[in-house]
Amino acid sequence: MADHFLTKSRLDRGQCLRVGDTIALELYPALHAALLRHAGEAAAALFAEPLVSRGNDEAEGSVTWYTEFPGAGTPLSQLDEGARAQVSDRLRAALAPLPALSADPEIGPLIAAALTVTGEDDFWAVQGAPVIVNWGMEPAGGIRDAAAHRARTFGPFLPAAASSPLPGAAAAAVGAGAGIAAAAAAAPASAAQPPEEDPAEGETGPPAAEPAATRRLPVIAWLPLVLLLLLSGGLLAWLLVPGNRLFPVASGTDASATAEAVAMAEALNRDLETRLAALQDNLEGAQCLADGSLVVPDGRTLEGLLPPDPADPADRAGAVAPGIPSPVLPPAPERTRVQPAGAEAPLPLLELLEARTALVVATAGPDMSTGSGFFIGPDLLLTNHHVIAGAAPDGIFVTSAALGRAHAATLVKSSGPMETTGTDFALLRVEGVSQPEFEIYAPQGSLKLRSVVAAGYPGDVIQSDAQFQALLGGDMTSAPDLIVTDGIVNSEQDYRGGARVVVHSADVSQGNSGGPLVDSCGRIVGVNTFVNRGELRSWNFALSSESLLAFLQSAGAEGTVTRAPCVPVVERPAAARPSGAPLVQDGMLTLPPRGSE
Repeated sequence: MADHFLTKSRLDRGQCLRVGDTIALELYPALHAALLRHAGEAAAALFAEPLVSRGNDEAEGSVTWYTEFPGAGTPLSQLDEGARAQVSDRLRAALAPLPALSADPEIGPLIAAALTVTGEDDFWAVQGAPVIVNWGMEPAGGIRDAAAHRARTFGPFLPAAASSPLPGAAAAAVGAGAGIAAAAAAAPASAAQPPEEDPAEGETGPPAAEPAATRRLPVIAWLPLVLLLLLSGGLLAWLLVPGNRLFPVASGTDASATAEAVAMAEALNRDLETRLAALQDNLEGAQCLADGSLVVPDGRTLEGLLPPDPADPADRAGAVAPGIPSPVLPPAPERTRVQPAGAEAPLPLLELLEARTALVVATAGPDMSTGSGFFIGPDLLLTNHHVIAGAAPDGIFVTSAALGRAHAATLVKSSGPMETTGTDFALLRVEGVSQPEFEIYAPQGSLKLRSVVAAGYPGDVIQSDAQFQALLGGDMTSAPDLIVTDGIVNSEQDYRGGARVVVHSADVSQGNSGGPLVDSCGRIVGVNTFVNRGELRSWNFALSSESLLAFLQSAGAEGTVTRAPCVPVVERPAAARPSGAPLVQDGMLTLPPRGSE
């Protein structure tokens, strides 16, 4: 009924007047309906709608009051004289029908309770309309002087009520404090009726009113509660039926989805057990070098690194052995390995990601969505179809810290949605840019247990970024910080619809869609597309580089493809190597003679 917040007041249950066994505040729907039917819209709109919070051990109870009039409200006592007089006139006119209704045996007790308030500041004005709050309540500590309280509250608006008591039946029905409400609500017509004769003198008076304890609400008043209970019971029964859920999967796929998740978990456990066994075998015969490195019998560290070359003091890096499935770190910016003549030093992985990954903003009128994308050509950016689906032709923008500002983008080709086509790609041309591009890795074997990094702009992280807020505010030179997560490849699958997907453990969420999934050398191995929240855990899915290359070919774009294995260079702290330190030669560990320096 009432949608606009007006004010909030403290609730003490002892202040609440009762009608029968229920406090008057909880009978607001009945009050509003009765006033609307018998006194008109102006009277019904007088009484603010209460939202009762009973409180607990940590928070006191309260009543939040709502009205159908929009705008801020002001107590009548704070209005200037002219405005107060106008609102008071409207209040008197709206209250005029109520005294007669308070004598009605059905609705009279409730109206009598509503005509009791806690004080004179309970009369408000909202956009020139009168509104009453704290009705059905006594002031804290009760009412000690009924006449004075009537004069301060309803007296200016129902002056005849100050000397016109309500018939005792209605007063008894309201309970404690109802005499105040009854007196305030007494009808002029009842005051004009002839006084009752004393039965002791032989005259028969009017029949006695029904005691409050025996009065009951009409049956129809219980109908909403009965319907609510039936609805709640039906909903609970539906939720208890196996297979029902808030977001059901397609019919007939529950069992297979669970079996698939269990199979993936078991496969991952087997791979981890195999890796653990290999590491344990390598520990047999391992030796510690003087610089603290642990070297296994094949001359490498447990991470698959070659120890530093003792003949080259600047050698602080080692190459990872191909096929070693250990997580590795990207090369650090301060790397000092001397490169062969003419060779280009590899970029640190983070710098590579930041130069090639971008935020995609898609707009359609007032609506906006964000996703991620990456460059596969100087001005060609790849993202997901669902990131830009529905965007206006001129409503796609791309930005990043490397780009320096937001640039408009146009759609070259898209393929989707995933549910019907088995693909989810979109190729964009970004105006006025020439960015470095990712290499796309076409693997010759399985990627399982390979280290991977996901990069992008998940909405639940960038929403707290001040640069993103500045971008939303119109600063086109601002861009949020790139978010990176790491993990390993768990599985490679042929997904429903024919798509080839990579399942991995690098955390992604909404907003990562269309972003790159790269190996430790920074080559694209997948396009992050969706998350499957299974019963056992959540799984992150990326469309494979194989599917990506097929889409690029259909779009007339090539991209840079590589099939070389990933052999990243990993930085390690420099360590002084004393004379006679153990060396690794031809894969064999040679220890210095005992007693040597």
